[in-house]
Amino acid sequence: MDLIEIRESSFFVPSNWNEITKRNLLFLAKYFPYQKSTAFSLNFFFHCMQLWKKPRLQLAIALNFILSKKYNKAWKDDEIMALGEENLFEQNILIALSQLKNFDWLHSNVTFEKCLIDKFTIGFSSYFGPREYLANVTADEFRHAEFFFIKFHKTADISYLHRLIATIWRKKAGNNQNDIREPFSEFTIEKNKDKIAKLSTQFQYACLLNYTGMRNFFINTPNAKKVFDSDGDSGKDVLTNWGLILLRLAENATFGTVKDVKMTYIDDIILHLADLKDRAERAAYDNQNK
Repeated sequence: MDLIEIRESSFFVPSNWNEITKRNLLFLAKYFPYQKSTAFSLNFFFHCMQLWKKPRLQLAIALNFILSKKYNKAWKDDEIMALGEENLFEQNILIALSQLKNFDWLHSNVTFEKCLIDKFTIGFSSYFGPREYLANVTADEFRHAEFFFIKFHKTADISYLHRLIATIWRKKAGNNQNDIREPFSEFTIEKNKDKIAKLSTQFQYACLLNYTGMRNFFINTPNAKKVFDSDGDSGKDVLTNWGLILLRLAENATFGTVKDVKMTYIDDIILHLADLKDRAERAAYDNQNK
């Protein structure tokens, strides 16, 4: 976290994706897909300031708007801001933004391990997200999520986003320590997608950002990169490779039948395959150096 001080008021702002909160995620979803600009950086900066907790700072900003010769356009128009006509108060804000490098990390690959949208309610039903690191996501669940994730980004068809959310966020079914969500099935996707569609667009995009961050973290772990051979590719190759992986495991009965493989956690599969690859590489190295 970065500590910022403005007008005798201090507050912390995130310095990378792993430091964001659910509140930050919902703000970003409101502007999805957000663009890199001074105005956006400034809006996020004000969001981090939590002005509703700082009435004196709110008053200072309001007075600045009133007294500024640029009136209230000053902090909303990149072209006007580029003219360099800021007063002292505006300069303090812009200096802080410069020190923060205009939140460049917001425009990097979305990567974090936490499930910030851990629970939400539609009507009388509650839906729960996965554990951090996607630790309790099964092989079949991940395959479906990836399919809907890629389809949504390719087509912008919102129905794929509804299915993605219905895949990952599910109703509670017991008190299993590993996973309190009801078991995954294609039936639950179709059963819940219309209910998911009732969520606000902003909240749906927050779920999308949350899944994006967690899946990017997962596919870029050292073991997963070994298995996928894709250098953390965030596109089609991950889904294609994952389908082949599941087929090979089912053929070899490594985790049991096809049904057993589908119900196996993705982390267990990746750990097993990475270990196999390491052993194969060590064996090849030893053979070459005999």
